[in-house]
Amino acid sequence: MTRLSTTLSGILRIKRVVCLIAGCLTTTGTASAYCPGPVAIVEDLALNAVVLPLVKDLYRQLGCELTTAPYPGRRGVVAFNAHDVSGELFRLRMIEGSYEVEFVRSGQPVLEAQEAIWIHGSRTLNANSKIGYVIGRWWQENHAHANVAQHRYVKYSNSGDLWLDYERHLVDGFLANNILVETVLEEGKISDKPVLAHLIRTSQMYHYLGIEFTPFMSDFSDLLKDQALTQ
Repeated sequence: MTRLSTTLSGILRIKRVVCLIAGCLTTTGTASAYCPGPVAIVEDLALNAVVLPLVKDLYRQLGCELTTAPYPGRRGVVAFNAHDVSGELFRLRMIEGSYEVEFVRSGQPVLEAQEAIWIHGSRTLNANSKIGYVIGRWWQENHAHANVAQHRYVKYSNSGDLWLDYERHLVDGFLANNILVETVLEEGKISDKPVLAHLIRTSQMYHYLGIEFTPFMSDFSDLLKDQALTQ
């Protein structure tokens, strides 16, 4: 570990001690609290299993416990706007226009992924290809609506039904990121390994909190950056 990261870790330890002495270790999510309260996560999302361990570890290093509140699709945004949660575990930056509360974004992404169209290896992507996507996944909905003339997009209310139809070859492929594809293959939710037919973009996902948690997010971002430098 470099001298810079050692110094940073020492500063953060001092901040945590001060926080604990001041009695700011709380999950109430009030404006005076250092530690955030529950944060929203999108339920039925395989990426949660990838991001949660990372964020939980960073919270604990800052003397806080991460608690989550699952919501379907975009309901987490509604909960954040209503102050029912302290923030969201991770979102693409395109979500920011939907926030009606002041917020802070992590200084570094908590996850990077390749968003793409994936198809059966025996199929060829063309105008007649049936491509599944899950409603409530912002980037998937946006891409499907913007490219409706390119392929035959089929919407699903949940990913479970999409995987079943993919296995039955009722759809030629689906919209997903590379981490999700690896996860569902490992979990056995699909057995026919898909191939990347069209790369849409490499996306970055960030942790979001209410503006009142700016001090915490600053420390969180420092730890996140420090971790990236030492990997």
